[in-house]
Amino acid sequence: MSPISAALGGLRRADEALVAAVEAVNSGSLDLNSMAEAAALLKGAEIQAGASLAVLRTSVEMDRHFIDILA
Repeated sequence: MSPISAALGGLRRADEALVAAVEAVNSGSLDLNSMAEAAALLKGAEIQAGASLAVLRTSVEMDRHFIDILA
């Protein structure tokens, strides 16, 4: 699997975690455990998205340099 594919997969997982957090909040429960779970999902999504974007950015830059070398 290429780094770009892995990064895009990471962004997909982050999106899924965000959807899960929204669903947890929309459940209407103000239960502290539910809110803590939603907060943990949001934090995990933030970390996953940040890491995936960094990998994607680096991979695109490396590809750009490789293309420049070939040109």
